[in-house]
Amino acid sequence: MWELNSEDVLYQLSFYELYRSDGTLTIKVLEALSESVCKYMAVPLLGHAEADEQYQGRGGSREEALNDCLTKIKDLTIVGQLFPRTVG
Repeated sequence: MWELNSEDVLYQLSFYELYRSDGTLTIKVLEALSESVCKYMAVPLLGHAEADEQYQGRGGSREEALNDCLTKIKDLTIVGQLFPRTVG
């Protein structure tokens, strides 16, 4: 389909904004368009910083990955727990 190196992975991205009383968080959902171990990943972002892997969601669909991520971060504060320090 695409001319890629054998180790390359091509992703299509979607972005979501989560508004909370302690701030706003972006969640980037990646859909692997080429061969990959995981079809969908949801990654919380604060500025350009990505949350640790333990807070990232995975799944067989965009909705599954996003829900997995949201479940993992549900009771965490954005700055302090999810992101230990303020990101500039």
